[in-house]
Amino acid sequence: MNFHHLAYWQDKALSLAIENRLFINGEYTAAAENETFETVDPVTQAPLAKIARGKSVDIDRAVSAARGVFEPRRLVTLFSG
Repeated sequence: MNFHHLAYWQDKALSLAIENRLFINGEYTAAAENETFETVDPVTQAPLAKIARGKSVDIDRAVSAARGVFEPRRLVTLFSG
């Protein structure tokens, strides 16, 4: 098993790119209104990242995509045996 010291993980965290777009239908996409909000570190209150602020149109897109994947699979399970 690989063991890394705390300093290794701290260095990795500093170079980590935080994705700030919404993940809908298997891909990252900007929010429809291109709005963002800032997240903060709860310990230091320092800004961490700006994240996409999804609105109702984004929620509708995400729900529609999820239904498109899950509903056909639900029917396959019901009728397959």
